[in-house]
Amino acid sequence: MAQAVARNAKVPLVDVRQAIVQDAFRSTRRLSRFDIAELISERYPELHPRLPAKRKLTENEPFQLRMYNAAAVSIAFRRMSHHKAHEV
Repeated sequence: MAQAVARNAKVPLVDVRQAIVQDAFRSTRRLSRFDIAELISERYPELHPRLPAKRKLTENEPFQLRMYNAAAVSIAFRRMSHHKAHEV
């Protein structure tokens, strides 16, 4: 639905794949969404109070993690844009 609204408003869309987000938070291992949320809360301490506890496999993903997912995509997009600007 958000994509349709953006298209109708002629807002450009950029697809930021999970691999790009993973690359923005380089590690020797594949990071979970919670691992990335922890890294973001270290970088932006004002977000730390919203960091949810790690969940058990039987639990749903905490709602607050969506805020961290959005921040991760934003960080990855800025990094992606920065690299493309230097390629020109």
